[in-house]
Order: sequence, then C-alpha cells, then structure tokens
Amino acid sequence: TVPVDKYFDYQPHVGGWPGLRVSVADLTLLVLLPVACTSWLIGQGRRALPGVFLGLIALQLVLYAFSWMHSPRRDLSFFEIVSALHSLLLCWVVATVFRRRVLDGILLALASQVLVHSAVAGLQVATGRAIGAGLFGGREQVLNEGLTSGVSLLRPSGLFVHPIVFADFLFLSLPLVAA
Repeated sequence: TVPVDKYFDYQPHVGGWPGLRVSVADLTLLVLLPVACTSWLIGQGRRALPGVFLGLIALQLVLYAFSWMHSPRRDLSFFEIVSALHSLLLCWVVATVFRRRVLDGILLALASQVLVHSAVAGLQVATGRAIGAGLFGGREQVLNEGLTSGVSLLRPSGLFVHPIVFADFLFLSLPLVAA
C-alpha cells in the first residue's frame, strides 16, 4: 500500500491505531467497485467468494461485535469492524473483477513482493541493523519500541518507510490470496 496520508477520526496514538487510513489500494477499490457491482447484478459475481471463507468472516464480525458492545471505548473498537469489512470488500472486488487466467501472474508477483519485504524485515530483526531502511524515504533506522513490561523489541519495516505501512501491505496481500 502506498499511503495517501489521509486519516479520518484520528486518535493520537491510542494503542497504536491512528484512525481510518485511506491508501492507494482504497482508491483502486473505489474505481473497481462499480465494475464489481455491475458484475454482481448480472449474475457473474455472486459466487466470487467461498462459503467457508464468508462463514469465517461472519464469525469474526460476531466476535468483533461482542467486543464492541463491551468496550469502554466503542469509538476505538469500531475500527476492528471497519477493518474486517474493508478486507471483505477488497477480497470480494478482487475475486469478482479478476479472472482465474490472470491469477497465476498476480499471485506470483504478490508472493515475490511479500518474500522480498519479509526477508528484509527478517534481516533487520536478526541483525538489529537498518538494512534497506530509508531506501524509499522515511526513517533510516529500525524502530525500537519499549513495552510497558520493560522489554524492548524491534519493529521491522522491510523496505517500507514505517512498520505500520509494512503491516498494511501484508494485511492487504492476504485478501488477494484468499480471493
């Protein structure tokens, strides 16, 4: 994901969640959404996602709903529900719009990207050095985060500018593979 750096309902570092983030992947989703909806209306996209997958997402949403109902900060716990629905929508659009004949190339490119970034992140953790950090802008060091327990952990970012952007990339890769 390439961040557009637009946040809605920003919370100043509450549990590490910055708010609802809009990225280039979301803008692509918005462009493809009318195509996917049209495909669904004419009957082409109705079985895009396996029932088992939809069942698992439904169970996850039930769990998030219970968490939301009992949360002292409902505004923050609502982000979990939005994230799950965003992932489901992204997965459905990709499964509806892209045909199986291009799937091999998409999965190969995606798997290659995940392997490269994950290998660099693994090297960052193993060596404690900023291997590849700052290559595409951003910080030139691996983020070192101190936990309340007193333990200090490295948060690798691969070749991305920040660990959260790396996490966004991994998060958005999973629906493509599932689709």
